[in-house]
Amino acid sequence: MDINHQIIISLLIIITIQTALHIITILKLKWGQVVQGGLEIGDKIPNVDFNNVDGDVKGIYDNVLGNKNTLVFLDLDCKECNKVFSSLDVFNISYLSEIKLVLIKTEKNFKYMSNSVYKDRALFIDEDIIINKFNIDVFPFAMRVDESGKVEENSHITKENLINYIT
Repeated sequence: MDINHQIIISLLIIITIQTALHIITILKLKWGQVVQGGLEIGDKIPNVDFNNVDGDVKGIYDNVLGNKNTLVFLDLDCKECNKVFSSLDVFNISYLSEIKLVLIKTEKNFKYMSNSVYKDRALFIDEDIIINKFNIDVFPFAMRVDESGKVEENSHITKENLINYIT
């Protein structure tokens, strides 16, 4: 076999391997888990019940409608959520008037928030309701709603982009 045949065979092997890698990558991306991104822009948030720090049950519409609000969905068992939560301390409390902290209803979250300066902004909702009604399965997440409760903007939130939801 001469050198030209060896080069051609080598190139065919390389092209075959490269094509196989592309196909595998495409299939992996197709089978990947879809991360839910909250309600659609323009959808109205569902009227669900929540608990406040004192354990009182109220409707979310009573707390949210009438003003523009940003709902920040957190679980204090989550590292990234704790970073977002602790970065709230950087801001003057008056700048956080439109922020509502929606936390998963757990004993740990209740205990932590009962001693927090943000306890009046805390809304505790069952995890199933957050996942099924708000279409959120990854925390932390932010959802900006208008006076009528319609979603204006939503995205995953980090301590770096938190400022976008406060101003």
